[in-house]
Amino acid sequence: ISFVIYSVSLPNIYSSNALLKINDTKNENAFSNLASSYSGLASMVGVSLQNEPNSKTNIVIATINSRDFFQHLSSFKDVLPNLFAIKGYEEDTKRNVYDTNIYDPEKGGWQISKPSFMEVHIKYLEALSASADPETGFIYLSVDHLSPNFAFYLSELTIKEANNVLRSKQLEESIRAQDFLNLQLSKSSKIEVRQSITQLLEAQLQIQMLADVREDYILSPIDKAYLPLEESGPNRFKISFLGLLLGLGIGIFISLIKFYFTQKR
Repeated sequence: ISFVIYSVSLPNIYSSNALLKINDTKNENAFSNLASSYSGLASMVGVSLQNEPNSKTNIVIATINSRDFFQHLSSFKDVLPNLFAIKGYEEDTKRNVYDTNIYDPEKGGWQISKPSFMEVHIKYLEALSASADPETGFIYLSVDHLSPNFAFYLSELTIKEANNVLRSKQLEESIRAQDFLNLQLSKSSKIEVRQSITQLLEAQLQIQMLADVREDYILSPIDKAYLPLEESGPNRFKISFLGLLLGLGIGIFISLIKFYFTQKR
């Protein structure tokens, strides 16, 4: 009975899930292959010549879990309050319920000093899960939250901003490499060297073009996130069933002990 009461008292948890794939970046691979032929230029440009099949998947997951990325996410509206101060969700009014001692939107927001992104990062990692399938390389992203609306919002925001952050980083690296190559091109008079630098410049322009025109730069949804209509947890049946087994086991144990001492007397 106590387990049933406990399970009923637990708030509903909603999950918004997405299955993602890493986009093919043939132009980047082409640049690495070209750069590998000219190791001196490659090291000066800063190109990694190691070709690991799962490196991009690992980079994406590490980026999503990183504090720097969450610092970027925390600048968006309602991210910090919904991770740090939410208390429940009203299904009738479709409204998030906050701990008014911490955050009260009707009284202007934070009732305490606004938490730093470092304080909330732990709750972010508890709510969000990103893992990779070692065979396919697909990324499974899931957000569990008391509010279905925020679970959906955070999952979409994470995918969108992961693309934007990685796109910006790739563009910055490509522009620096392009500037370096242009400088070397102006210094060199050898035809062979100029031809090789020109090929590397063409590959960099292709990378920049791809980053500008592709909306889903590195992550594309195979099964995109949806607004959850039903709760995903807690599993009240399992909790109650566990309580039944535990109560039955304790009851049998107590009965055997009583029977033993009765027989002994």
